[in-house]
Amino acid sequence: MLAAGARALGLALEPVQVAQLARFAALIRKWNKTFNLVSRKDISRLLERHILDSIAPAGRIRGPAVMDLGSGAGLPGVPLAIVRPDISMTLCDRSERRMRFCRQVVRELGLDNVVLWRGDFTAVDGPDGPFNTVVARGVATSTEVWDMVHLTLARDACVLVYAATQAGDAMLSATETAARRQQDEIRISQHDFNIPKLDRTHSVLEIEVER
Repeated sequence: MLAAGARALGLALEPVQVAQLARFAALIRKWNKTFNLVSRKDISRLLERHILDSIAPAGRIRGPAVMDLGSGAGLPGVPLAIVRPDISMTLCDRSERRMRFCRQVVRELGLDNVVLWRGDFTAVDGPDGPFNTVVARGVATSTEVWDMVHLTLARDACVLVYAATQAGDAMLSATETAARRQQDEIRISQHDFNIPKLDRTHSVLEIEVER
């Protein structure tokens, strides 16, 4: 399922990567009741709804420094770190409980390209940047994400907002307005992905910084 699903998204995975993704999914299933990682109704479709959805825009990632804002259960940061071993992924979340789960994941999967940072991202002592890419899945609207992260971005960076329910002209316009307010030059595009076994297209908004 994982290998075929990745191929459908244009990604060719090594057997070790498929095994790591499967092990990650197994850990979520094992610890979901304890750590409240994903909705119970998603457990039966965990691979397509969360794992494949997370890696769909892997080809849009710019490295080497990437941050997953509001990582929660490590989604999408852990799957992206697995399929893109060339990047350094910082998982950022304020929940100590979920960060404990992510520490266990990193240890069991041997992910030496993942760094954990727990706390309020908006605090003064936030994670070290600048970042070449920031990813955000189920955290906030693209406008809100932009307002939070634009000062941490490197030159020619991008922000990828998983936006299955947020895409559209109104959201694009609002994000452009927020960027102009910050005196930033950006270009916004929408990328649609057909995730195997899911009945609707999932979209990712890509905000490219032009500085």
